[in-house]
Amino acid sequence: MSDFNNLNVRILKLPPMTVASYHCIGEDPEGQVFGVMTDFAQKTRLYEIKPDARMIGFNRPNPGVLEDGTHGYEVWVTVPEDMELPEPLVKKHYDGKRLYAVLTIRFPEFELWGDLINWVNNNEQFEADYTEEELAGQIGGFEEELNWAYGALNGWPEETGGQIDIMVPIRKK
Repeated sequence: MSDFNNLNVRILKLPPMTVASYHCIGEDPEGQVFGVMTDFAQKTRLYEIKPDARMIGFNRPNPGVLEDGTHGYEVWVTVPEDMELPEPLVKKHYDGKRLYAVLTIRFPEFELWGDLINWVNNNEQFEADYTEEELAGQIGGFEEELNWAYGALNGWPEETGGQIDIMVPIRKK
């Protein structure tokens, strides 16, 4: 674990967004949801109709919550408000009212989640702002794969070491 006081954390307010959502619980839910979303992005040529498209994922529920040991993962991809979505995707709206402490990592440096949480827990200006669902482990922190829509269109493999923003919800103390 690194010195959390020296992390390059930034504060971000996500904008309101219309998203295509897909959720899966079971074995390798991340692989399943990313496969569905990548296929959607390629078939619709999403990058060409929404070059600012974003992809945000999160555990739902977190590992260790379900008795059988499985966990879930949900992915949101921003889409135009009027875009028709194929099944099994569901259109949702994110209100954009929350602040996040954000750390950019390189895939697969997910061990840095602990450092970001420590930064939040020891910060003099901000504190964690978890919902009841988040406190119960039903929803995990956000992970945004940067440049995802462009990469999906061009078939970039994950092995390229993409950058990911990991996000913890916060509020001013």
